[in-house]
Amino acid sequence: SHVANQTYLDTFKQLGFEYVRFISVLDGRTSKLCAHLDGTVWRIDDPAKRVPPLHPNCRSELVPVKKDGQLIGERPFVMDERRVKDIPKEERSQLIGQLDANTTFKEFFKKTDDFFQREWLGPKRYKLYKEGKFDFDKFFDPEGRLY
Repeated sequence: SHVANQTYLDTFKQLGFEYVRFISVLDGRTSKLCAHLDGTVWRIDDPAKRVPPLHPNCRSELVPVKKDGQLIGERPFVMDERRVKDIPKEERSQLIGQLDANTTFKEFFKKTDDFFQREWLGPKRYKLYKEGKFDFDKFFDPEGRLY
């Protein structure tokens, strides 16, 4: 995956793109690190940019964008920690859908129900989040690691 992502970056450069945007999967299985970085835009030659895979089983990617970082279209979401194939068909219409492609994980998270938020954050972080003591971004240090 690392080799593939480096190849993609080289291709983006050859196509004339100067910026990349970090895209994580909008579901309950996304790591806290990838969720925190979702929507971040870097110059393609920025040595500080984070290039997936960032951890085992990483599903995030970098996509080429213009300077404003805007994407067109929609992106899927799954408001559950289960794989789609493991979600009963009668539950899927409430848990699976599409959002604007520019929706970040943070914005998606705000739209999820309490059960999803508690499961994803864990009970202690969820309590702090709900009490307004910590915003979504405050759970991470500048490197994207959990506090």
